[in-house]
Amino acid sequence: MFTARGELIKLEDPEFEKEFCVYGINQIESRYIFSTSLMHRILEFKRKWNTKIYLSFVDSKLYIAIGIKKESI
Repeated sequence: MFTARGELIKLEDPEFEKEFCVYGINQIESRYIFSTSLMHRILEFKRKWNTKIYLSFVDSKLYIAIGIKKESI
């Protein structure tokens, strides 16, 4: 289904897809950007820090939001 975020991208890593939903307008380009090594590193970071991570690729830029717990501040 097409949404304002684009269509849901089907990736090759089931573990990554359990943790993240990827939306885009180009299936092939999205799979190219989300290489298996990048997905692995993102999962490692998320698990190491036990936090939520949000990623957005817009106009060749990567935006990252990382959730922090209040007691960590």
